[in-house]
Amino acid sequence: MSGTVDSLLRAGFKAVCLIDSDSPTVPEAIYESAVNTLLKASNRCAVLGASADGGYYALGMNSHEPHLFHNIPWSTESVSEITRRRAVEVRLPLDELPEWYDIDDDQGFLSLKNELVGKVKRGGYQALHTRAMLTKILPELPSAWEDTH
Repeated sequence: MSGTVDSLLRAGFKAVCLIDSDSPTVPEAIYESAVNTLLKASNRCAVLGASADGGYYALGMNSHEPHLFHNIPWSTESVSEITRRRAVEVRLPLDELPEWYDIDDDQGFLSLKNELVGKVKRGGYQALHTRAMLTKILPELPSAWEDTH
């Protein structure tokens, strides 16, 4: 990931935001806020969107910060906290985005299902393609969706 950030910044991008692929309902406004923070900053800064399980769904920066990626115990509940500490160590201002969930365990999947059928109102992105896929594999989803809308 560090190499990707470095390559994109060297290619002329003013900022880079790495996002996960398993948080389909993160509201667009959160990503817009991250981009605005990074592009409006007059000095180096970063944004972090922590996941409920201790990882993160987004990490953005306007300068290459390899220290944020070095020796991270990936796929553990301490990733976001270690990333915060690393930012402090290198005096990198870190803007926190709202916490969200990702779908890499039973709890994350249940959160997604509950959000898509309207049992939980989080104001998330509608994730129409994700909903369509889940409708195929979860027969109860369409009727639950109709019951709440």
